[in-house]
Amino acid sequence: MNGKENIIAKIIESAENSRKKTLFEANEKIKQIETDTKTYISALNKKTDAEIIEMQKNTVLRRKSVADLDVKKIILKAKHTVLDASFSNAESKVLKLSDNEYKKFIKKLITNYSENNDIVIASNIDKKRIDKSFIDDISKTSGLKLGLEYSDNFNGGIILQSKNCNKNLTLVTLMKQIREEIESEVATILF
Repeated sequence: MNGKENIIAKIIESAENSRKKTLFEANEKIKQIETDTKTYISALNKKTDAEIIEMQKNTVLRRKSVADLDVKKIILKAKHTVLDASFSNAESKVLKLSDNEYKKFIKKLITNYSENNDIVIASNIDKKRIDKSFIDDISKTSGLKLGLEYSDNFNGGIILQSKNCNKNLTLVTLMKQIREEIESEVATILF
């Protein structure tokens, strides 16, 4: 398995565990609501049989509707939590790549998106990985003149600053873009 498949496998495993937990919690909530409903109904025994029957039906339907909505909310919240955690975990894994793999990733971003005279703005946490010699090597192989600066405003990835526009290739931005593109597919796989 490659890194992407490992990440997807871990995302799927995490989602399955979260789904089981959410389902258990939802079932427990339904049981509690049913218990509460039965208690409420027993208090109504002093009323006439016709009133009791009608009130029971209405109460059970209302409580069941509320319980169904609560379960759906819990499940939806859990799904969002799993997706958030999955993409956050993916971002964290990129930051934890070996220096060599991370440099390949950054080099690919630079070579695919940079223009002549761009300034590569790297995160301060990447100073040891992305240094002047790294940028100079890319400049030599690409034939582009590139500068280097550092910033505390993001963790991981880069920003390519040019005269006309900046290209935000930070991990947060890239993950957000990837999430928008594949979130429904990932949700389908996970759930």
